[in-house]
Amino acid sequence: MQASVEKSAVVSKPYGPNRKPRVPLSCGPCRIRKQKCNRQQPCQNCIVRNQPGACTFVGSQNRTAPSRSPAENMQVRINRLETLVTSLVPRGDEKHGASSFSNLSPVRTPEITPPRQIQRGHGMLNVDGERSFYLGATHWSDVLHELNALKTSWGQIQEEHDEVTLRTSLAYAGMEGPTPSLLCGSVKLATIAELLATIPPKPTVDKLIARFFDEHRSPVPSLHILHQPTFLQQYEEHWRTPSSTKVMWLGLLFSILSLSMLSYGLSRDEPPEYEGISQSLSELYRQRTSQCLMMADITKYLPYTVETLIYHGFAEQLSKKPSNAGGWILQGALVRVAIQMGYHRDPSHFPNISVFDGEMRRRIWCFILTSDAVSSFTVGLPNMIRSVDHDAAEPRNIYDWELNEEMTTLPRSRPLSEETPVSYLIVKSRVLRPLAAVTDFVCSLQADSYAAALQVDTQLCEAHSQIPHRFRMRGLEDTITDSYSTVTRSIQLEFEFHQGICVLHRRFLAPGRLDRRYALSRERCLESAMALLNLQNILYGLAKSAGPVDVSGSGHRVHSTHQGFILPAVILCLDLRCKPKGVSESSSPGSQGRDVHHDAVLKALWRCYRIWSDARDYSSETRKVFLVLSRLMHGLGIGDTKDGFPVAQRAAPPSPVSIEGFAVPARDPLSSQNEGPHPAEMEIDWVSCGLHASL
Repeated sequence: MQASVEKSAVVSKPYGPNRKPRVPLSCGPCRIRKQKCNRQQPCQNCIVRNQPGACTFVGSQNRTAPSRSPAENMQVRINRLETLVTSLVPRGDEKHGASSFSNLSPVRTPEITPPRQIQRGHGMLNVDGERSFYLGATHWSDVLHELNALKTSWGQIQEEHDEVTLRTSLAYAGMEGPTPSLLCGSVKLATIAELLATIPPKPTVDKLIARFFDEHRSPVPSLHILHQPTFLQQYEEHWRTPSSTKVMWLGLLFSILSLSMLSYGLSRDEPPEYEGISQSLSELYRQRTSQCLMMADITKYLPYTVETLIYHGFAEQLSKKPSNAGGWILQGALVRVAIQMGYHRDPSHFPNISVFDGEMRRRIWCFILTSDAVSSFTVGLPNMIRSVDHDAAEPRNIYDWELNEEMTTLPRSRPLSEETPVSYLIVKSRVLRPLAAVTDFVCSLQADSYAAALQVDTQLCEAHSQIPHRFRMRGLEDTITDSYSTVTRSIQLEFEFHQGICVLHRRFLAPGRLDRRYALSRERCLESAMALLNLQNILYGLAKSAGPVDVSGSGHRVHSTHQGFILPAVILCLDLRCKPKGVSESSSPGSQGRDVHHDAVLKALWRCYRIWSDARDYSSETRKVFLVLSRLMHGLGIGDTKDGFPVAQRAAPPSPVSIEGFAVPARDPLSSQNEGPHPAEMEIDWVSCGLHASL
């Protein structure tokens, strides 16, 4: 007993002047809860309780380091650099001033550099085997590439930060919690072992990958943003050492498997081993892609992040058919990640990017430009990429076998008349570039002049005229020997061109009837509307003869029930309804004798009506479209048929159309009481109507 008292006295004895108090090794929350702390920052217990900010250690506040940390080292050098630059600026001014006063003799006056010769900052693009990260000229770290000493310090800090972040990410693996619904919804994160166990046997994956890269067999395109030989080489390396495969590359593989499985449902050619389960397997692989994107973290800007996001978004679009607004927001996330990784800058500005990687980055950025133009045009919102914000050159029209990772120079680009796997991507980007200008013009809050509209029209026509012959729209009798993919690509380009013309000139359609200044717009709008309905009829015929291919389900291609065909049908209906009293189609002031023939319009509208009538039971959307068009066309005598031809009716005027927010004042267009165009009928907000879909 006495010994224990003496021991207590010794323990309670005040510390001597040379003895420091014992520093607690556990964090504050673990000491309070009397739990074992793993001494990480944050520790495992704080991570599990979702309180990483509360994980603090007493030692981190009271402990004094004998030497500066790398972060302090870098800050001191930055301060020294700032002082040096500040001190050099006055000296430069004094030097120029002294020389100007001492040289009084008539000598050659130094030339002032023209503003156009001033070099703009390229920013800093760091590309290595681990990540791709771009910082613009406004970022303070843009100066790092000029100072080797600061580069070293910054590299040390990045290594320490990555190590802490990796430990935190691994601690979160396997935990169920909220995840960003914008990207992939609420999913439970998986472990590496679970991801690897989901991959089918190699012979099965071989078939799915071969189908993915086969443009003529699979209805899902590969988009040609991957170099097939390089990917297949990495694919073989994965099977040799699966445990060393990066998580983001696994996400890329799962996205390809998801699209390949999804293609079986679109083409209705499921093999016996996948009969009835291909869609479920596609959904499983799509969820695995989401888990890989979450585990690898898209904000780390790792290799294949952009490619995986593109394919994952494509699978989301084809499987769930999200709203146009949701697709536009997902496109925004893709654009931001790509810009942060420097894809918008041409690789020629950065010598640390290899020739091979630079060309593949150009292909990827070219696709991102086209997808941004399409998604923004579809929802009627401003483009996310401005033309002044990127300088990446157009990819070259070359084959994949001409590219390899060891190459030092690029081969010369082949003419677009010679079709390579990337030819369609290049041609489509040239057509969609002026389509983005249409979106800018329509969405502009400024009152742009009519001359600006004509300038955009010129850009559209020039891009359309430069389409190579192989991708031009021809008669069906001339495309018998062409593959189905080639035919649909030609239709796609023609569709996008006429869509742009209709949207650009639609606001001038009604004034063009009475004002000769807008006669060209009315003519162009009506001609493109007729061309679109002709395309719809061609696609309808292809769908009838395409056999097992489900054209209406191919969300990435135009099909006969594509909602983009609603706009031309309603334009023609409203134009006929708004015909002024006593004015014939050939004698109206704005038409100048070049108006679309009345009978041809009625025939095209009748064919359109029959197509939507056949498709009205496919879905609720097609039925809604059919109801809207049937009410509009009923007043034009289209709807009832006799011997396959429309019968004009002189029945009572139809009631007003009002179907889920789509309202058009109904009047009998053939009545003598029709006195002219109704402005409200010609200025319909197609986005708010909900009658639009992605191109």
